Amino acid sequence: MTDSLRRWFMPLATAIALMAGTLAGTAALAASDCGGKGERACCALERPGKPCNSGLKESGTCKKNCACGTGPGSSIGICVSKDNDDGPMIPPLPAPPKASACGAAGQRACCALERLPSCNAGLVEKAGCSGNCACGVNATTGLDVPGDASGTCARPASCGAKGERPCTLDVQIALGRKSCNAGLAEDFAARRCVDDSAAFREAQCHAVVGAMQAGTLPDAFKPFIDEAAKHTPKLPRPEALAKATAYVKPLAPIVPELQRIYTEVAKSKDLFRPETLCSPSRLQARLKELSARLEPVVRSFLPTYSGHFHMAYTLNASVAAGPGIQAGYALATDYAGGTGVYVYLGPALVANASLGDSVGVQFYPQVTLASFEGWGLGFGVSAGPPTKVFSGGVDVAFTDRGTPVGIGVSAAVGLGALPVDVGVSATHAWKLWSTK
Repeated sequence: MTDSLRRWFMPLATAIALMAGTLAGTAALAASDCGGKGERACCALERPGKPCNSGLKESGTCKKNCACGTGPGSSIGICVSKDNDDGPMIPPLPAPPKASACGAAGQRACCALERLPSCNAGLVEKAGCSGNCACGVNATTGLDVPGDASGTCARPASCGAKGERPCTLDVQIALGRKSCNAGLAEDFAARRCVDDSAAFREAQCHAVVGAMQAGTLPDAFKPFIDEAAKHTPKLPRPEALAKATAYVKPLAPIVPELQRIYTEVAKSKDLFRPETLCSPSRLQARLKELSARLEPVVRSFLPTYSGHFHMAYTLNASVAAGPGIQAGYALATDYAGGTGVYVYLGPALVANASLGDSVGVQFYPQVTLASFEGWGLGFGVSAGPPTKVFSGGVDVAFTDRGTPVGIGVSAAVGLGALPVDVGVSATHAWKLWSTK
């Protein structure tokens, strides 16, 4: 090698050697130990899935000699004891509050997905919850229920005795009782429980019927609207038709007489004038005229019945209740001196929304007079009282569980004209007066 080449090559060789030394030094730094206590956490390509040795965890931030030994990049954290923490890389989500007990007096009301009813027997749910109101766990599924309780369980104030306020709807449901104690009646205007008597019942009947015919719904009835709206199961059209057809077939002989009575009652609506509806003597006389024609027909094809089937005459008066609500009057009678007059209320369904004041005449072969009061049989079970399922002039009354209980005639729209399945709507009926 000539001196000129040597002079050119030696500096280049020196530079290459220095660069190699530098790279070697970098490789040495990148190969620093990892996974031990205080050491950088191993990178993913160094030790997949196990950045730290047993008993250690990755935490904090690596600040020195952090280059990965295999592959590019640097370690993020360092390895520390599991009972030590230099600060998590990502703050954990706050733990949800532990749910408090529910259902007892003074406790939060249980959330709907935890259990129903929301309060223990004899208690009612009052609006508002303070403190820890977080929902708990569904006992059946074992799943956490999201959200918070909206109420608190409490013992209801004394109600239902003479002179006291009537028990509210939530108390009636919780305690399984009526608004007033036995032997008392609810004064819908004064909102008090008073002595029950024929004179009081007749006076209240005049007041309630008169108010509703004037377009005013008593305040005492309004809380029942929302409760009734919670119970609107759908009865599929094919199922409704099948049940109705099977139920009507053996009762077909009574239909012509029901149609004749319906025509007479619908023409005059005299049964529903306050002076008739609220006067036991006048109403009994008028019903006797109607039943005198019907009873022989009934007995001719139901000879084994003892006389405790019932006829019901209804007048839907939705105008009095307002949009989306159906209300009306009903009188029920057997042919053994049992008669009752009721006012009923529930959510209006598509079929009866435009009926206005419409009369219905129904025949119930196997119910008691008591079944016409309170929740249960009801009158406006769908499409006006009762459910209209045939366009040929025959109605079928269903209970709120979809069981046929009677047939009748009314101006309700037929099932074939409805755009939806039959809605079986719960209603509530209050007794204005009865002979039993």
